[in-house]
Amino acid sequence: MNTVLNVIVTVIAGADAASIQYDTALKSIPGWDSMTAVTFLITLEDDFAVDLSDLDLSHVATFSQLCEVLRNRGVPEGALSSRNGS
Repeated sequence: MNTVLNVIVTVIAGADAASIQYDTALKSIPGWDSMTAVTFLITLEDDFAVDLSDLDLSHVATFSQLCEVLRNRGVPEGALSSRNGS
């Protein structure tokens, strides 16, 4: 199963899966900028078959907040963990 963490490290050059925790601020991920944020959003929508608006993400600052938005859109719990099996 693809995970949100896998999408982050695939889309965002410089992202290190080992350093991303639930309280990690998305903007603190090396390589995060406005262009990668858009690419990341589109990839999430495609990979998890969800529709996300700017409004959905306007208050998302951390990995856990992103996971909560995706959980509310029906993304399976296993895709939301910060680590395999957790």
